[in-house]
Amino acid sequence: MFRLKVAEMGLKEVFEIRAPQNQPILDALQADARLEKIKKKIPKIYLHPDGKTTVKGIPNIGSPCSVIEGGRFEARFGKDQNCNMYSDDELKCSERYKIYLDVRNRKNKTKWLTRRNPNSFDFPILVDCLPNDTLLTALLRDVRIDNERVRYTKLICKDSAGEINIKLTDKSSFHHDSVFTCHVLKTSQVSDQEWGKGCAGQYDRIYQTTGMSDSKKISTEIENIDPQVEIAMSGTDSSGSLQKDKVTLEVKKIIHGSQTQVAELLKVDFEQKESSNAERKRKRKLDQFAEPYRQDFYNANKGISVLLVEKLGKLARSVGVLVKNGNPYGTCFRLGSKYVMTNSHVTEMAEMAGICSNAFVFLNYKKSRDFDKQPSEDLLEFKVLRVVCSSQVGDLDYSLLELDIPDDQAERLPIGVGHKIVKQAQQNTTVTIIGHPGGRPKKVDPSCPVVGPNHRITVYLKFHPELWDDYAMVYDAKRNNYMSGFGSGASGSPGFDEDGNLVVMHACGYHLYDRSKTEVEQGVRMTAIRDDLKQHLPADLWDDLFLPPTESMEVD
Repeated sequence: MFRLKVAEMGLKEVFEIRAPQNQPILDALQADARLEKIKKKIPKIYLHPDGKTTVKGIPNIGSPCSVIEGGRFEARFGKDQNCNMYSDDELKCSERYKIYLDVRNRKNKTKWLTRRNPNSFDFPILVDCLPNDTLLTALLRDVRIDNERVRYTKLICKDSAGEINIKLTDKSSFHHDSVFTCHVLKTSQVSDQEWGKGCAGQYDRIYQTTGMSDSKKISTEIENIDPQVEIAMSGTDSSGSLQKDKVTLEVKKIIHGSQTQVAELLKVDFEQKESSNAERKRKRKLDQFAEPYRQDFYNANKGISVLLVEKLGKLARSVGVLVKNGNPYGTCFRLGSKYVMTNSHVTEMAEMAGICSNAFVFLNYKKSRDFDKQPSEDLLEFKVLRVVCSSQVGDLDYSLLELDIPDDQAERLPIGVGHKIVKQAQQNTTVTIIGHPGGRPKKVDPSCPVVGPNHRITVYLKFHPELWDDYAMVYDAKRNNYMSGFGSGASGSPGFDEDGNLVVMHACGYHLYDRSKTEVEQGVRMTAIRDDLKQHLPADLWDDLFLPPTESMEVD
């Protein structure tokens, strides 16, 4: 419960608003019938502390009502407010802390900590803090504050001993109900590591809050909304036929807001420019943004053990190229007694859905660009009999092919590597990819660093608005992201970890912008493929593909 008076509409007497503690303040105001006459103006309401009150600052109206429990306010009107975003769990959290920022008396715009003129705030800003927040993460969550300036901010707290400089990395709970003055300086007040950790937490919150796991479905719905329908929706009541689409519009607002926040955190521009000069400048800045993180590739490559090199030399024999009508379509690798695996999008490109005539797998292809020029005694060629099965789930992207193995060639057939699937690739490790990028002779890309969800390039790609549908799988739980020099044609390549275990099948790469080189590559986790096949294959065939062989294998 909190108390409010709205002098502008004649409600000079204070009245109580009772609402669930986890309900956003904005929703509570809009639900109150006494404010019906000003309902359209409610997003412009600023709650100023009034009289004797336990709440000493102006809250963000996106915060839950629990933040202002017991407070007394006068409603004043200004520009539309941007609301803080919370997940359901964050709204329901009963343990909360408050700090207050006095941002006033800053004449120089470069010293503003807030997005709007700080002198328009007659009271300190109330910043809502969650149990695990530092002062840094709490400030980054509040959309009234300019994120770019947070790391340069010095917080000063006054007590009986005088002014005390408070670290941004302090826990917010240590300073509950404290009032700070703030100064934006020229030097960072936190280390790069502390800043990165604080920003990473905000990226994670944005994904949870926007429900990005379903972003592909949401974006499809949004793309189909006609602009005229949007206009009509704004005036449609609950009985109108378009009421059901209001939810989609709200989602659209949330996605736009999250893109804006991420753009500000990363200091990049998502929007493609109409002017060729402006677009050229945007792409140049994106390249500058990516360059330090491209260097991660080289920093992570600390060499490769001789033992792994020996294992990879043997494993590489089981990697081949899929060819149809003389054209290479992708890489594949051996499984079981007579099978190979590649991506389902590779077999689709080769139009192999049940039509395997003129489709072959070439193994030991490592000398010449022209298959016909490599000596036949070195090159192993096997006809594809059929596509045994392909993934029914798009993010798994696999096809299992059966080969025609003549009796006199069986001993020359390289071993299957399905028994090498024992675990997933982990963050802060590397994978080694073996394949035929561009259909060229077999190559090895060693020590490709696995990048996690907080890597800045993958964060950018997750919120890439131009190719939203295709980029929705950047954070797919069944896939791993890594940095590799392999490009198109490497689809279907196996990836091995530092112990020689088969961990991924290379599937795709992601661009910063149209026609740029790929920055992050991605593979499907082989554990996910193996588990999916167990549900669709006969037990004896699954055992053939994945169980350890009875005889000692030379790749072990």
